[in-house]
Amino acid sequence: MRRLFLLLFWFVELPVAVVGALLLLFWFWSGSDQSLASALKQAGRYLPPGHTLVAEDVRGTLRQGGHIGLLRWEKNGLSVQARQVDVVWRPMELLNRRLQLDTLHVVELTIDDQSPSLGAAPLNDLALPFQADLAFVIDQLRWTGPPAFEASALAGRYRFDMSLHALTLERARVAAGTYQAQATLLARAPMTLDLQVQGKLQAPVGGKPIALDASGTLRGPLAGSNVVLDLLAQIAPEQAKASAPNASQNMHATVSARISP
Repeated sequence: MRRLFLLLFWFVELPVAVVGALLLLFWFWSGSDQSLASALKQAGRYLPPGHTLVAEDVRGTLRQGGHIGLLRWEKNGLSVQARQVDVVWRPMELLNRRLQLDTLHVVELTIDDQSPSLGAAPLNDLALPFQADLAFVIDQLRWTGPPAFEASALAGRYRFDMSLHALTLERARVAAGTYQAQATLLARAPMTLDLQVQGKLQAPVGGKPIALDASGTLRGPLAGSNVVLDLLAQIAPEQAKASAPNASQNMHATVSARISP
């Protein structure tokens, strides 16, 4: 009987020991210089059909992060390409179902959407299977369009707590203006959006550039097929300049509308 119990004990203990040894080996491997490159290469092989992932000039470890010279993802005519990416993250947070990126720095991010134009399906759920917290810096952002769009010097933070997406854009430069933004979006229906934007820009008035303050809000539910959002935008002379002599106190504009994206 004692021998039988020992056999049963070893029958249970052996798989545990093997799994423990494999986890230990994985931990040591994740700290090796080639682990990040190997992980990205393997990830590309397990993507769904129609998806491709290419990573070049990869240095660093899976345990701590590293540098990626080129990272490109494609699907059905949609291409997202990032150049000179530096990332620092905490992989152990994945055990808590949490993606934590302390640093995500992208020198150049290009988005090219040539996918077929199809009717968009109604949204009802944009929940992720994990929490997320990442700080990002993007030196140059290009959307090839149409319509084309460019921005630079972006920095901010994105969070998801299993029920709410939250984005804080600390700064972004677009054309001759600098902007900040805050946005929240419920992950599930009614998927209420609350977007607020503030900016400072210059515009020529009477042959002279004038500093302006701009602000805007966009609010409403995104779930369902009949989406209508409330838009409010305002622009006026910069407050610090408006009190100066000869400043035009009456120059301002307000636009409000209900839009169906």
